[in-house]
This record gives sequence, C-alpha cells and structure tokens, in this order.
Amino acid sequence: MLVLGCSTGRALNPFDRSQGLETIRLRVDNLNLHDALLVLQRDKERIELGTVQGQGGFRYFEFSWPEGRPVDLEIQLVVGDRFRLPPFPAGVTGQLQVVIAADLHRSVIRRR
Repeated sequence: MLVLGCSTGRALNPFDRSQGLETIRLRVDNLNLHDALLVLQRDKERIELGTVQGQGGFRYFEFSWPEGRPVDLEIQLVVGDRFRLPPFPAGVTGQLQVVIAADLHRSVIRRR
C-alpha cells in the first residue's frame, strides 16, 4: 500500500503538475518597428507565448510558472534579432510588464 501525504495532513497528488505553480500575467508593449515573438525559457524547454505587433502594439499573456523561479524570457524579432532579458523574480503579485524598446537591447522587464 502506498500512502502520500505530509505532516500537515494535506495530501499531495503526484499527478497534479500545477502544485507549486503561480499564475503570471504579463503585459508586453512593443515600441520596436518589427513584430516580436516572446519565448519563455524553462530548464531546456522553450515555450512560445505569442507575437506582439510592432510600432506600439501591446498584448497580455498569462501562464503558469514555478513558484520562486525567476521568469526567463527571450524576445525574437521577425527580422531575426534576439535578446534574452535578465531572469526576473516574479514575486507575489505575478504581474509583470515587458517593454520592447526601439533598440532591442534596451528592452526591460519590470513589475506592474
């Protein structure tokens, strides 16, 4: 017989992958001339969030992310340029903003 649980009395479900995840809401403002694809990096996995239209376009994304792990995000312009933002702690609010600058390498991620 296999019993799963912990001293707090709360049962853990080994098949529930949502445990330990937080929901991140990300607003992306694209000030660059070109459309941009946003890609999350988690371990060796690349997760495409979607594309944001250039020249002032904006879009919201929502995704699950491991609690306590910094958000690791890459911006890929349709013309081939790429920029990986420094890993950013999501924190308790889970609301972040990315501003894709006209000069891609000046793009930033910050709390909303």
